[in-house]
Amino acid sequence: MTFAGLDGSTEPVPPTQSGPHQLGAKSRLYAALRTNDRSGSARYVPSLSASANPGYPGSRFTARQIGAPAPGIAVSDPITTLWKKTVDEAVAALPKNAS
Repeated sequence: MTFAGLDGSTEPVPPTQSGPHQLGAKSRLYAALRTNDRSGSARYVPSLSASANPGYPGSRFTARQIGAPAPGIAVSDPITTLWKKTVDEAVAALPKNAS
């Protein structure tokens, strides 16, 4: 995940260098994302981009598309989970507190 106008990207939880998975046709994997740890030091961006490979631009989502209120997507200590088989597993893998 990368954020418009900001350097850097999300940090994986747990920390890892990579998490490659090979998918067959019509297969799916899920990862959960938390963009803001609510520490009060957030910066706001108009969009984020998601890609399974950081070498490719991926898909861009605007704040409006994901339902983020004005002034945009709050970003502070963003994290993402590793790939999971279900949405519920991905959400459950997010830690309660960012660190």
